[in-house]
Amino acid sequence: MASQNQPERRVRRRNNQSDPPSVYLIGFDANGQAQRLPAEILDLSDTGLKIQLRSALVRGVVYALETGVTLPSRQAKVTWCRSNFSSFFHAGLVFVEKAAPSAAPPPAAGDEDLYELLQVNAKATPDTLHRVYRILAQRHHPDNRETGDEDLFKRLTSAYETLSEPALRAAYDLSREQSHRTRARLFTSMESTQGRESERRKRAGVLNVLYARRVQDPVNPTLTVFDFEELLGVPRDHLEFTLWYLKERGYIARSDNNRFQITIGGVDYAESLDAQLQGGEPVRSDLLLPAAG
Repeated sequence: MASQNQPERRVRRRNNQSDPPSVYLIGFDANGQAQRLPAEILDLSDTGLKIQLRSALVRGVVYALETGVTLPSRQAKVTWCRSNFSSFFHAGLVFVEKAAPSAAPPPAAGDEDLYELLQVNAKATPDTLHRVYRILAQRHHPDNRETGDEDLFKRLTSAYETLSEPALRAAYDLSREQSHRTRARLFTSMESTQGRESERRKRAGVLNVLYARRVQDPVNPTLTVFDFEELLGVPRDHLEFTLWYLKERGYIARSDNNRFQITIGGVDYAESLDAQLQGGEPVRSDLLLPAAG
């Protein structure tokens, strides 16, 4: 009887085994772009973890960890990585002492952009961040009787602490990009992109994303029609008239490679719309649809 039940017990134990817990590694790739890599936890201890994933990891890189299981730390450094002779890689990571949140909270509407607060480009190097922060911190330190500002100094310091930590910066960049995309989307259905009022909103949306692009990346301030389609949630077929109008008005310029950027006139125009909205006034139709000539 015991021999007949033994196979059944093995099957029951196998079926009761749960899948390995998953974890996301948040950091930067070789091109400096924020990335979020999914992995499975194969082994976990108080000092580190062993994972399996489809991408190779570089030794010494620190990642923020996002997972549903309890970990001793939310940051870990890669100590080794090797292929397991299939499409997967195995890697070992050791927990670092400084704990970090699994991800920076998405910037809510009205929250300060950390890059704008520190007056640097989103692609600024760590050296640039450090240099600019030191200048601003000295200027606004509470001990500075002429230009001291305790509240601003604390905000600057908090921003620098986030952006100077590679794993935290990667997490912030991901949430910042998602937040910008969510706020930029104007329409939820194709039907809502038609009509005169929708056309006005499309023009304001195109100008706003190009304005933000110019501020965030002055070296490469252009976007394509495919970028507008994704950011605004508008099919590109419904943007032809919008882009033609803004170009003819001189608010945007088109390059030879079919990319668009905002002009000085477009900046002034976009800021005039913002000034009305911040003042609680309705946006005048003559600004959205200026008279010809």
